[in-house]
Amino acid sequence: MSYDNENRMATFAEDGTLNTYTYDSDGCKKALNVGGSLSTIICDGTDYLQVRGQTSAKTLHQGSFRVSAPM
Repeated sequence: MSYDNENRMATFAEDGTLNTYTYDSDGCKKALNVGGSLSTIICDGTDYLQVRGQTSAKTLHQGSFRVSAPM
């Protein structure tokens, strides 16, 4: 596990798969790369929309807490 210079998680390895996180200038997670599969994440400050290829999953957050799981 590693963190960027803003103390946000940058990489995380799980079961031999490397997960890489990137963030925008506001600190919102922008992209997630899991073993070569890229997900784009759109953040409006409170909600996140995760887009994976041709499908999407929406996860709602209140502050830093997830309040609903992906649909």
